[in-house]
Amino acid sequence: MTEEVQRHTVHTLIFRSLKRTHDMFRSDHFALPPVDPEAERIRRKCKESDMFAGMDEAQTKLHPHLPIPKRTLAIEAPRIKSENNAELPNSSVVPVSPSIKSEQSEQVPSMSALAGLSGRADIGVMGFAKPKWHAPWKLMRVISGHQGWVRCIAVDTTNQWFVTGANDRVIKIWDLASGNLKLSLTGHVSTVRGVEVSARMPYLFSCGEDRQVKCWDLEQNKVVRHYHGHLSAVHALSLHPTIDVLVTCGRDSTARVWDIRTKTNVFTLTGHTNTVTSVLCQKFEPQIVTGSQDSTVRLWDLRKGVTKATLTHHKKSVRALAAHPSVRMFASASPDSIKEWKGSNAVYVQTLTGHNTIINALAVNDDGVLVSGGNNGTMHLWDWMTGYNFQRLQAPVQPGSMENEAGINALCFDRSGSRLISAESDKTIKIFKEDDEAMIAFNLLCKCRGTRFSSAVRTYIRKSEAAKIHKRLVSPDVITHETDAKWLAISKNFKTAETLERFPVEKLYSIEDLFNAKFHLGHKEGSLDPRMRPFLYGSRLGHLIFDLDQASALLGDALNFVAHVAARDGIILFVTRHPATIYLVEKAAKEVHEFSHCRPWQPGLFTDANNHYGAVTRLPDLVVVTHTRDGAIGPHPVIRDAAKMLIPTVAIVDSDCDPNLITYPVPGNDDSSSSVQLFLNLISKAISMGKTQKESSLVSSEKLHLQAGAD
Repeated sequence: MTEEVQRHTVHTLIFRSLKRTHDMFRSDHFALPPVDPEAERIRRKCKESDMFAGMDEAQTKLHPHLPIPKRTLAIEAPRIKSENNAELPNSSVVPVSPSIKSEQSEQVPSMSALAGLSGRADIGVMGFAKPKWHAPWKLMRVISGHQGWVRCIAVDTTNQWFVTGANDRVIKIWDLASGNLKLSLTGHVSTVRGVEVSARMPYLFSCGEDRQVKCWDLEQNKVVRHYHGHLSAVHALSLHPTIDVLVTCGRDSTARVWDIRTKTNVFTLTGHTNTVTSVLCQKFEPQIVTGSQDSTVRLWDLRKGVTKATLTHHKKSVRALAAHPSVRMFASASPDSIKEWKGSNAVYVQTLTGHNTIINALAVNDDGVLVSGGNNGTMHLWDWMTGYNFQRLQAPVQPGSMENEAGINALCFDRSGSRLISAESDKTIKIFKEDDEAMIAFNLLCKCRGTRFSSAVRTYIRKSEAAKIHKRLVSPDVITHETDAKWLAISKNFKTAETLERFPVEKLYSIEDLFNAKFHLGHKEGSLDPRMRPFLYGSRLGHLIFDLDQASALLGDALNFVAHVAARDGIILFVTRHPATIYLVEKAAKEVHEFSHCRPWQPGLFTDANNHYGAVTRLPDLVVVTHTRDGAIGPHPVIRDAAKMLIPTVAIVDSDCDPNLITYPVPGNDDSSSSVQLFLNLISKAISMGKTQKESSLVSSEKLHLQAGAD
């Protein structure tokens, strides 16, 4: 019996064929699978553990009294149940990373409470330590003589001469005091990449891209030993301070330990997978540290010749290492970041960011000044303990070199730590030194006020205006420093110094007022200026938050200074360029009968005022600025001109601004109209307070004069 086939219409068959075509060619074969929330959570936890493994330990050391965050697991293993269905803990589960939120830290303590828990007055709530004051550095001398890029530097133990090596295959010895050339040593057939002077023997060691490691006798000025073994260019070398061994490293991905006297290759340290660019020997123990282009730093046990630890915190090649001369710490540098390590096991301490270039060199002295040299010729100076970037330098390229040859290849302090020598790609050697005038002014002010000095004096010291500060200290018309409770003013109307009481400006505001005016809100984390880091409390949702305790104290000092300027009949100029606050600034200046400038700033209004307005022009005694940045260009030019003319400035400084040129910086939000209005209102009240005291003093002096005349 034959089976009947169901007949369909042509229209139905066409639609069936069309459906099969759509199923074949319109299916989503190349679409990504749906995101699994559990897999995404595990991925984030593993990434967090890899990138921030050392941060939790560093935070615990800074605040040992804070509750320890609860740790969670990246992968939750199934619970094991006993016979009575009770859950038992699984001992095979290993915690991977700390949780961002914990049950013990849901209640956030106040700023002052957290500051008290730390036990240190100079440590902020979020671990921002108060940086140590360092004198500014300036260029002292430029030495030329090499015919190629200068690659390496070493200073003699007597601190009388130093050695350099360059691409011209010549080693030169220079007098440190005069900068004169004393001796040239030839023998390498390629670039000299490393030099080192022995502290116990009259030997100089050098290495180069010709795979040679040489030992020079400085009494005979000739090579006395060769150390053969490297298969490629040798990039760096280091002498152990207490053991007669020499360590070299190079492009063959190895570091070799040599006996200086017998030329024996004691150890060949293998483990790096790329060029080993830097090496240093630890002073306090038999340990070697190497940095490589494979993004790792390795610690080697010199007694056994094996790896003691491998540090994988860097994400790019490690090109420079530097050990602190008096503390068991060292620093490693990769492009855009510098990391500090502590102890024999290299415990992570902190990361220094802001030098956005390839960092070729590091150097540190006993005073805690860390210097990093970049591939673009920039030099950043940091406070070692806090990581505060207190100065940035860039010397001009010397004649005969191109602009792209402004690179720093090596840095080295002299034995006193007061002079810094840099080897640069423009074929020159530059010597920097501390500003002597700044140190003199610093010592003078410390004698006047103990160890505490005003931000005005600190600003001028950092900008190498120490001689002018001394002039201002003895000037009869300027108040320059304060004691803990009183201001010391030298008046032209009195032959002896008198003490002026501090104005009660703290009664004008409270921290709650600052909080309600959104004074604590900063910019996004990506726009942070490193010099504003000490004023921060932390961050929330990607935005920085100022420490209102510090802001309140600095605001009080600024208002007190404004009141004293007003009491001495000083001229106060209000300056802004922000369209949203022009009306507020003009209104505030008009209310207190002062001056305002809300137009574009013309160059030379302060520095060339005699040509602009005549020879009898009186410059303002104080400049109040509400917005320290002139759009996206940079700092407002009035701040720079005022610093040149030694005119004090008071300003709101946001998180993306530089506070160094401002005499009385007040960290706060300069974008909110409510915070700017509060700031202007407080300035106006301080001016009124000062003028009121001036009027009352005039009335009292007039009464005394009349009474004396009647008698």
